Amino acid sequence: MKKQRCEESMTINPTKGFYPFYWRTLVVLFFLLMCQQTFAQFRVVGYLPTWGGNLNDVQYSKLTHINYAFMIPTASGGYQAMDETRLKDLVTRAHANGVKVIISIGGGGGGDAFRSIVPNAGLRTTFVNNMLSFCNKFNVDGVDIDWEFPNDGTEANNFGLLMQELSVKMHANGKLCT
Repeated sequence: MKKQRCEESMTINPTKGFYPFYWRTLVVLFFLLMCQQTFAQFRVVGYLPTWGGNLNDVQYSKLTHINYAFMIPTASGGYQAMDETRLKDLVTRAHANGVKVIISIGGGGGGDAFRSIVPNAGLRTTFVNNMLSFCNKFNVDGVDIDWEFPNDGTEANNFGLLMQELSVKMHANGKLCT
């Protein structure tokens, strides 16, 4: 009887060896697929200041996005003029390299006009429409709001309303909003 048990345990059963290998392989493949999706969503964002930096020095091949910083909003929901030729050149170079360009609005001290825009529904709408028009005019891929900083309470809530409006409008038109 003992000998029989020993022989049975030494016998190779293909179903016992196959299924654990099969499941391990499936788990590894599933993990690799999930990693691939994660890596596909990975972003490398560089900032380029509106006031300086040589466009020839940008390493486009190492980036997925460029935030062109900063556009200054006005209290009426518009924006201050900027060097349009430089922006067009940046967008052309970036897109030729598969890199998206996002306009960053505000920045350190440049977002004071948001205090006038966010509490007024009409100015919020004007600002949102102006941002979409700007993106379409210059073939920019989206907007990035950098307001340092809304106050707690009502101002923060109104800023949330602006971001919601802006996000809906941008996404509906194939643009990014951060």
